[in-house]
Amino acid sequence: MTQQSPKIAVIYRFVVKDGLDEPFKEGWADLTDEIHKQSCSHGSVLHYAGDNEYIAYARWPSMDVLDASNVTGARAEAARSKMGESCSKIETLYKMEVAEDMLRAY
Repeated sequence: MTQQSPKIAVIYRFVVKDGLDEPFKEGWADLTDEIHKQSCSHGSVLHYAGDNEYIAYARWPSMDVLDASNVTGARAEAARSKMGESCSKIETLYKMEVAEDMLRAY
């Protein structure tokens, strides 16, 4: 049996400017969709943490796939622009190998 490369999880933090939650979420959804289509990500989940702060959790099949991702095109650029204009801070908190996975669909 061949060993599969480890799955990767990435945690992002976004601080959204007052009143710009909806444009931010639209941009995030569009960019996440383009990343999934173009780069074979396993998708992402966006969480609201309060006080204009959002945390996103994204899954990738491997670090190689993540590192090779290059999302381009008008929709991706528009989404990046919308997110950038909506946020006072965007940061990647962690890139981690998944040690155990007990997440279930609901």
